[in-house]
Amino acid sequence: MKSNLTKIYIPIKSGFIIEQYQSIIYCKANGSYTWVHFYNRESIIISRRLRAVKKTMNETHFFRCHKFFLVKIHFIKEYCSKRKILILLNGEKIEVSCRKLKELKSRFENKLSTISY
Repeated sequence: MKSNLTKIYIPIKSGFIIEQYQSIIYCKANGSYTWVHFYNRESIIISRRLRAVKKTMNETHFFRCHKFFLVKIHFIKEYCSKRKILILLNGEKIEVSCRKLKELKSRFENKLSTISY
């Protein structure tokens, strides 16, 4: 996978697709494959591990909340601490690892401190 500031080149079986970087909601690991979920099209599966996908993503926009999930921060609607899940703008629920809770809280505290009213 290659990316520039606005588009990402995603390898698929028959070649590759070019997609808007902003349209990715989250990625989910599935063994040696990764499901890439978009808000404007169907999800696709690619033959790359989530670790490799994460390296191509901008770390300020994405958060590895679990060994199986890489989530775009912009699409997080809320965090439910009782169930340890993120609820995304599209209603999907994503698990958060106990080991990632501290990082999640600090990322959002930093984000909230930069918002001006």
